[in-house]
Amino acid sequence: MAQFAASMHRAAGDVPTTTQRALAASGQRLIAAARAGAGMLPSRGGLAARVAGARYTVDEVRSAGGSAGIRLTVAADLDVDALDRGTLRHPVYGNRSRWVTQRVPARWLTDAVEDAARDGAVLDQLADDVADLAADR
Repeated sequence: MAQFAASMHRAAGDVPTTTQRALAASGQRLIAAARAGAGMLPSRGGLAARVAGARYTVDEVRSAGGSAGIRLTVAADLDVDALDRGTLRHPVYGNRSRWVTQRVPARWLTDAVEDAARDGAVLDQLADDVADLAADR
């Protein structure tokens, strides 16, 4: 019994590391979902391709304090926040002295990432990792 208790104690110490690994892996799934969500944007003029081809990175993985989360950043020459709100400002036919505001589908990024996060694969993977860790001890 003492050996079992010791192995559970060691496994519990590794849970935060396992949680962070699982969250980081889920970040890659969220990036894939964000790229796919860019397909909702207008393709004429190359906007959808530019947004899908931008560099997405997992900036921060938090697994402590009851507020686990992932922060994604997008390195693009576009205002991705404004695009997600449904607004695109651009010059008229490249004329930088005349700009217009165009409506695009709102929440294309938010909805894609939230849907991917809700699919349960992240929690299933985390549970599997913790179970494997406990079995190895």
